[in-house]
Amino acid sequence: MADVQLRVLTNSLRMEPVVAAAAVAEAEAVAAAVAEAEAELAPDVLPVGGERARRLADLSAKLYPGGLVRVGSVGGGKGCVLPAAYVPHVEAVRGMAVRPDDVWVVAPPKCGTTWMQELVWLLVNNLDFDAAKQQPLVDRFPNLEYSLLLSEAEEEREPRAAGGFERAQAQAAPRLLKSHLPNDLLPRQLWTAAPKIIYVAREAKDVAVSYFHHDRLLNGYSGDQDFHFECFMEDLLIYTPFWDHVLEFWEMRKQKPNILFVLFEDMKKDLPATIRKVAKFLGREVSEAQVVGLSDHLDFHSMRDNPAVNLVPQLEAERGPLAPEQRFLRRGEVGDGRRVMAPTTAARLDTWSRQHLAGSDFPWRP
Repeated sequence: MADVQLRVLTNSLRMEPVVAAAAVAEAEAVAAAVAEAEAELAPDVLPVGGERARRLADLSAKLYPGGLVRVGSVGGGKGCVLPAAYVPHVEAVRGMAVRPDDVWVVAPPKCGTTWMQELVWLLVNNLDFDAAKQQPLVDRFPNLEYSLLLSEAEEEREPRAAGGFERAQAQAAPRLLKSHLPNDLLPRQLWTAAPKIIYVAREAKDVAVSYFHHDRLLNGYSGDQDFHFECFMEDLLIYTPFWDHVLEFWEMRKQKPNILFVLFEDMKKDLPATIRKVAKFLGREVSEAQVVGLSDHLDFHSMRDNPAVNLVPQLEAERGPLAPEQRFLRRGEVGDGRRVMAPTTAARLDTWSRQHLAGSDFPWRP
């Protein structure tokens, strides 16, 4: 593809056929004007190219018709990596109506989003543990954009995902919404309606290891982990660049009191303290007995064995029985990256993190 920037032109008017040529011409003129106006605000879209990107695609069983593209301005204009299938939906998401009583959980993948979602759902729903064990989390607390990433063939394999964007918006209040998108691709009204937003971040080496296992399980990645780590650092995986995503919200939280920034490591170190912190942010009172009950329910081993959150029923319905190591919730440990990686690889990721964090007050813990 040419190395020129393409503009996303979305939300063009859909007109019923009319007989009168004048009406047709007028409709076309209006549509062109709308498209031109929106093009001024629409994110740039660039193909993800290069030999390493082609090799990554060859090593992944999950196919993305049209390939991967970089959308938006995150990363100093580099853009967020997404399937090309998402491009027609960019403006639908950015133009989505946001309600002040929404609760959002936003994070890059593999940062503890599922863990935080379960906590938030329980706090908002009066600690209804029975309902939490019976209804899948993906239905209770949907991923806003997941269905929009899928091709038609993938939607046929995952019929539960079809129409997910519409269902997420149609939730009864208060709506609970999850997204992995960076700030510039999220709904614009997030910053005018000002709903509660909980952002979760995690140490980069641990994210890289978890992402490798995620892609093996869900995307059929068959390459080695070191190559996958390189792709993570080179911003070739979906939803990368990682540090730009994190640091933008880290800085925004200083001016926006509707953002609560939570570290995965703090959740692991003192889950009861995190429960109290999130409850206070959401305006929910919890007794010490309730904190104990939440801590037991949210214990990693309990979460891993809970079919309402571990995706095992959905995955086994698609591909048959899973081996013990094929877990969506795998280890949930702090320091897994350093334990798994070769020392030279861990050092490279640390150097990469230091470069991105230069001048930031982000509390990095290598």
